[in-house]
Amino acid sequence: MNRRHFALAMGALPLSALLSRFWQSQGPAPVRRFLQLNAFATNAETPLDLLTDYLTPNDLFFIRHHWRPEIPDPRTWRLLVDGQVSSPLSLSLADLRRMPRASATCVLQCAGNGRSLHAPPIPGIQWGMGAVGNARWTGVRVRDVLDRAGVRPGSAHLHTFGTDRPPAQVPPFHRSVEIEKVLQDGIVAFEMNGQPLPAAHGGPARLVVPGWTGNHWMKWLARLSVQPEPQKGFYMDVGYRYPKSPGAPGVALRPDEMNPVTEHFVKSNFTRYPAQVAPGATALLRGFAFSGAPDIARVEVSADDGDTWSDATLDPRHDPYAWRLWSLRWTAPEGMSGRVRLLARATDSRGAVQPRTPVWNQSGYFANGWHPAEIEVTAAPLPRPETGTLPGLGEQVPELPDGAGKTQALVSCTPCHSTEILRQQRLNERQWSASLTKMRGWGATIPEGEESTRLIAYLAEHFGPSNDRFRPIVTRAVPRP
Repeated sequence: MNRRHFALAMGALPLSALLSRFWQSQGPAPVRRFLQLNAFATNAETPLDLLTDYLTPNDLFFIRHHWRPEIPDPRTWRLLVDGQVSSPLSLSLADLRRMPRASATCVLQCAGNGRSLHAPPIPGIQWGMGAVGNARWTGVRVRDVLDRAGVRPGSAHLHTFGTDRPPAQVPPFHRSVEIEKVLQDGIVAFEMNGQPLPAAHGGPARLVVPGWTGNHWMKWLARLSVQPEPQKGFYMDVGYRYPKSPGAPGVALRPDEMNPVTEHFVKSNFTRYPAQVAPGATALLRGFAFSGAPDIARVEVSADDGDTWSDATLDPRHDPYAWRLWSLRWTAPEGMSGRVRLLARATDSRGAVQPRTPVWNQSGYFANGWHPAEIEVTAAPLPRPETGTLPGLGEQVPELPDGAGKTQALVSCTPCHSTEILRQQRLNERQWSASLTKMRGWGATIPEGEESTRLIAYLAEHFGPSNDRFRPIVTRAVPRP
């Protein structure tokens, strides 16, 4: 194809396709894969080097389940709408599809994304930075659903319920959202990126709350109840809360000293950069940035630990509460040799600036410190990593190490989740004791007396503060539909 024909062909493409080709043209495509942090319930994050598209493909979108879900049959599924309404509703998927459609392209992020980066360590799923994605969600406006039901005066909160059922006495994952927010831009979504909403992401339908953390986005949505007061329970009164006035790292606060988490904090990440670059050569750096503010105003990169910054170029594609892709061409100085640590930070449309270090909090939410990328400046070629056949999601669960207390750990911990949850923790004896007490209250079979002491000692020995052996299992992506 000559230059003229190439230009004509490019001119026939829509702008979105041209931009997509540009942003995807830098280097070979990496292996499609997940980083599995829990086999059951499924918890898997997307490697950052795959988060280079404006829309995150469904088969690469991170998965966060509290426990093994009960997936509704789309043919018999109903959405109940009750509470302070004039006309309670029972809507099928077909009923929703007959209503006016609405779409929003926005970020979904787990509130605990980046928990593993907090110091001192915090119990829970040790997410890296890939529990996030940007998708186009399509369904019906919450406002249209509630208008049909007729909301009564004095209603301030929308209680949300899914079909997943917790084991034993574990509290159900029930939540509520301020009705003002969902009336503004909330969606009951039944499509994701133009496809029926996958079961792994809450199909047949889920709640979408643009700009707010994923705990508000109820999956496998079954009921909406309009109420004057917020929902009660563990996941409202204790969990998913952030300090009003954060204290020193390691200092836990009472629930009444914290507020519910809502909006995303401003954040940027590197996604693609070369492992090495020759002195004097130029490297293309790529990433994304987002915030609970509707837009990102600026992304900057520093090569001298924050003393000076260079502005990145922002991709023009954007929707309110979506992420912005960015890029920067960085040139390694002549005569340089060794490892260089680059840092990225973002500023949102409200003027909030990404901090150097995230604020420590006892649940590990909102890890949004400057994101580093390390590049080796050298003229010598580096070895390429080898990739083999990857296991499927949930297929490979590591054994626990041998030792006194292993039997108790298997009996007490693995009925509700895989051994990966234990293997990634870095808790001292006091923290393990507190965690087991909580699990006992939720109905787990936790031994008493000498066996309890043996279990705590085993967990602290193998999964204590010095534990740095855990690496997420690399699995295949979810098969495309």
